[in-house]
Amino acid sequence: HWFVGDMYSPRCLLQPPSARFVLAVLACASVMVAVSSTSVEDFDPFEVGQDLYCSACKETVAGVYKLAGTKFRKNVSREKKEKIIGNALKKVCDKVKVDSISGADGKRKFLDFMEAQRSNTMSFDNLSMGPDAKEKFSKLCKHIVSQHNDEVVDFMGKASRLYDVDLKKQLCKEMTGACVKLPNGESRSDL
Repeated sequence: HWFVGDMYSPRCLLQPPSARFVLAVLACASVMVAVSSTSVEDFDPFEVGQDLYCSACKETVAGVYKLAGTKFRKNVSREKKEKIIGNALKKVCDKVKVDSISGADGKRKFLDFMEAQRSNTMSFDNLSMGPDAKEKFSKLCKHIVSQHNDEVVDFMGKASRLYDVDLKKQLCKEMTGACVKLPNGESRSDL
């Protein structure tokens, strides 16, 4: 038969895999292990700098408020509010537009360059633009969401209206400690 020896024949299945195939499988497995070892849980956000961690937290909160928006109303059940906040948290890290970092060390902030330019609130001091800014923001945002998702959903589910609670204070100071200055004025990333 013409198919004897091809990859579908039992004879082919009984032959040992080639060395090239085995090496390819091992290389792929080692890449998967390397990627999984740098999980969000292993990430220390203060290594990026407390100023950027705090800024990322504030941008995350603003994004959650924007995404939850008008859906989160007084007459909505707690269960529905929790679902609205949960959905906002799932989307926020991809939806918030960040493409720049501005400011001197210790006072850096994430921002959307075009929006900051339009609103005339931008300082061009130490401006850094590009994919690195988005990547840092995304990593910090995903860390915040993965570590505090359940707390935020529970906390916001109890609120009657979206702005009845100060999520920025709750998440960025009390839950994460991202925006807490030490008594001597140092940031936690200085330690």
